[in-house]
Amino acid sequence: MNIELELVITVIIAIIGSNALWGFLQFLLERKDKKKDCSKKILEEI
Repeated sequence: MNIELELVITVIIAIIGSNALWGFLQFLLERKDKKKDCSKKILEEI
């Protein structure tokens, strides 16, 4: 029973960790897109 509990906890931690990593990657991609938009606006104004 102790081994099963450890396995469940490990799986839960892995799922939470992968969700956090995916969220961070999405944040970075959105940030990159916003920077591209800002760069385009600046170049258009120049």
